[in-house]
Amino acid sequence: MNGDAYAQKAFYKHYFGYVMAICVRYLPREEALEACQDVFLKVFKNIDKFQVDRDLKKWMSSITINECIDRIRKNKKNLNETYLEEEVESNITYMNVEITENLDTEYILKLIDKINIDHKTVFLLYVVDGYSHKEISEKLNININTSRWHLAEARKAIIPLIQQHYLNESETGKYY
Repeated sequence: MNGDAYAQKAFYKHYFGYVMAICVRYLPREEALEACQDVFLKVFKNIDKFQVDRDLKKWMSSITINECIDRIRKNKKNLNETYLEEEVESNITYMNVEITENLDTEYILKLIDKINIDHKTVFLLYVVDGYSHKEISEKLNININTSRWHLAEARKAIIPLIQQHYLNESETGKYY
């Protein structure tokens, strides 16, 4: 595929959605598109290093997640977005909320976008991409307990957002 423009275009078309879906989980849409492009450049540049006995999607997923993490690190200080970060007292008890079919994946990802970027990154790596805390700590260069703390904080921040969804839904009758 090296140098074969037709094969690269076909490969790109086939896997674009897969790579972009990973990118938009971690990054704002505009930056996700740039990251997606960079992922394909890396894939094409390093395709000769791909071991055929490995799963191609898993290999591409790893490249994509690493690209997103690198961008988060690089841009962390420059992010102008405001993230919702709530301090939750430990003695507050939350009602048990069960996510139902009317909370679709896209809406949940929008909720996740509202939390602190560090919490969001660990949450996505752990819950969505299935990395262990050990793997996350190595990828992000943080302590395992810090990874666990970020996950707990992400969950604490997401619960009120889901609760608010149900309050809005019951008040307006509008389903997202």
